[in-house]
Amino acid sequence: MKSRRALNWYNLFSKVYTFTNDYPYTKIRKKAIDELELKKGDVVLDLFCGTGVNFKEICSQIGQNGIIVGIDGSSGMLSKARETISVIENPSSVRLIEKDLRMVGCDFFLKTIPTETVPKVLITLGPGGMPGWETFWKNLFSAVPSGTRFVTMDVFCKKGSLSGAIINLIGAGSWKIDVSSHTPWKYLAKNCDNYRESIFRAFKLLDCDLVLASGRKR
Repeated sequence: MKSRRALNWYNLFSKVYTFTNDYPYTKIRKKAIDELELKKGDVVLDLFCGTGVNFKEICSQIGQNGIIVGIDGSSGMLSKARETISVIENPSSVRLIEKDLRMVGCDFFLKTIPTETVPKVLITLGPGGMPGWETFWKNLFSAVPSGTRFVTMDVFCKKGSLSGAIINLIGAGSWKIDVSSHTPWKYLAKNCDNYRESIFRAFKLLDCDLVLASGRKR
């Protein structure tokens, strides 16, 4: 029920998100993509891909032989993502999957990742707002091979802050869940080599930070 409520919020939000011009994430999102250390022919899992705002920059770096697998649970967001794909340089390089990532197990990721590849995983504004993020990370990590590079960009809200209440409502479909305890990037810190973490003050008025973290699975 909570999962469906959250997806309904995202379906509604998709109608206006493109008008925000990705404010205030644009510069930090570019840094996140740079942290993937992309090269031609790479396979990228763009999880919680939303409207496909990452696609253009990723496609420009992975070339015609690269692949993006964009996954999101919101049909509204993916509808906008298809519009994004239609105007990028290599539209055939993007594969979209509608799936609520809160509800999938390790088997889903094993079937989704192209065989004999070490993918690169990008997660922007996803697990930080959802209950059960620990299970999501464990299932994902179990499915990918050692050496997989991870980059995540997510929101950190202080307990009792206005930003925390907003993220609760949008990300979890409830005002009552304490997302200040949701710190999914710490899973990378425990399970990756060459872990890096940066904090950006993106929402000064709302007392909220953006955390950019990266590492390579051991």
